[in-house]
Amino acid sequence: MGSSDDSKIISASEIGEYIYCSRSFWLRRMSPNYRELTPKRTFLDLFRAKEGRLELGAKLHVKHSLQIKRQQQTKKIAYLLVLFISIFLIICIIGFLIWRILLLSLSF
Repeated sequence: MGSSDDSKIISASEIGEYIYCSRSFWLRRMSPNYRELTPKRTFLDLFRAKEGRLELGAKLHVKHSLQIKRQQQTKKIAYLLVLFISIFLIICIIGFLIWRILLLSLSF
């Protein structure tokens, strides 16, 4: 196989690289010496980067859970307001009807 045929074959590690960073995959495919231009990363660098992502992910989860709790509280308050307004309107309508009946029953 020639080098032109090798460019069409994609290995499993290249698929992983594409999933992680499609731009890096594309740059490496377009420029064979791209690997030499990029800084070497050690396992410790990768671990620290992952650790930072875990901390960020934990903070984002806490923030998201607080937003959901606030939304649930707002939803409960909205339901209570609708209930109170409905009860108030029903009482007003009943009061108006009673007033009309009493007004009609009194003959001047």
